Amino acid sequence: MPELPGGVASGRIVETEAYTVGDAAGHSYRGITRRNSSLFLERGHAYVYLAYGRSYILNASSEMLGIRAGVLISALEPLEGIPIMRRNRGIERLHDLVRGPGRLTAALRVGRIAG
Repeated sequence: MPELPGGVASGRIVETEAYTVGDAAGHSYRGITRRNSSLFLERGHAYVYLAYGRSYILNASSEMLGIRAGVLISALEPLEGIPIMRRNRGIERLHDLVRGPGRLTAALRVGRIAG
């Protein structure tokens, strides 16, 4: 669970999109790069990128080491830290809090780590 200023925030994953080997929509389709290298790691590693210069998007690697595939985490059912997520998003309506990949990362303060 991510530790945020003010406590812990968590949720149940309720929506995903899978990008399997050979899927042209997947960021690993054209091969390994510095940007997408975490998609080639064993399952469970985060791949975060900035979409359209606006929202960070969270994916998780989903295969064995060297196999390129990932799962986009699109929505959560918030369980813990709802006040923290509301503060991070600046909204009150629970239904909209973590619905959609950009909203999810904003609520959980997910961003890219320089490296």
